[in-house]
Amino acid sequence: AEYMGYTGFTEQKRKKMKKRVRDHYIPENSVGISFDEYKAFSHLLRNINDVDTALTFYNLAGAAIDQETLKHVTRSVAKVELSDHLVEVVFKLFDENDDGHLSHKEFVAVMKQRFMRGLDRPMDTGFTRKLGAFVKCTREQFSYSSKDAKAKA
Repeated sequence: AEYMGYTGFTEQKRKKMKKRVRDHYIPENSVGISFDEYKAFSHLLRNINDVDTALTFYNLAGAAIDQETLKHVTRSVAKVELSDHLVEVVFKLFDENDDGHLSHKEFVAVMKQRFMRGLDRPMDTGFTRKLGAFVKCTREQFSYSSKDAKAKA
């Protein structure tokens, strides 16, 4: 659920994705994601641009992105070994039509957006507006002061 933040998905889509995973795994037998798997996926995110390039070549060649392809690309390009379980969970989340293949554009685009954590868009904290107002006020005061000084002279 942590990696669902900053994906740009609507709440409804997130719920649908989580439901696919929940329905696939029986809660009593659910293993979950280990800390090592979490670290491996984080490593993949840090190398998402390289993974994107490799998956683009697979896509251009007409090759489907199945679980083995994703594991091979991450092992070769990102130098990280993803567990079978983690790859299976990723496919349950992103394989919307359940055909066993990832949509390259959606998976990579979402992971790039997730990696940026929303930093790809400028955040307005109000600081620049306040700084601009301060500069404008200062200019007006200097302008007013210089006009006032000339009038007195």
